[in-house]
Parts: sequence; C-alpha cells; structure tokens
Amino acid sequence: MKVTAAVLREPSGSFQIEELELGEPNADEVVVRMVGTGVCHPDLLSRELPAERFMAPIVFGHACAGVVGAVGAEGRGRGRGGG
Repeated sequence: MKVTAAVLREPSGSFQIEELELGEPNADEVVVRMVGTGVCHPDLLSRELPAERFMAPIVFGHACAGVVGAVGAEGRGRGRGGG
C-alpha cells in the first residue's frame, strides 16, 4: 500500500514529502490510516545528530490521529473493548 510521509535522508537536510510503499500488516499488527500528524521539537533536533548516529532515511511524525485501515489475522478483537 502507498503512504505519504515526511522523510529526512541526510543530517541537517530538509524534510521531503514522499510517497512510500508500506507492506501489509503482520498477523499481530494493525495499519492505521493517519488523518493528522505533527512533527515535534525532538524530531527537529534529531536532524542535528552526528552523521555516525544518523540512520537515514527517517520518517517523522508520531503525534497523530487516525482510523484503523487494516488488521492482521491475529489482531481482531484486540484493543479497546475487544480484550
């Protein structure tokens, strides 16, 4: 499935909005279709990591809200209200 993400590919570089390919969920995973996300201050600071600690590419945005879009085979019934 295709996803859109803010990607950083080099230290001190600029974020680029890219379309990426995301694999199907494993049996115990869910995929959440993000409807809103933000890039926070620690995300911005990680752009300044020394080159030897920078692991590119990095996808940013972890404070988010979304809707479950796919559930792995073992994921049904888990979470709020499902045990």
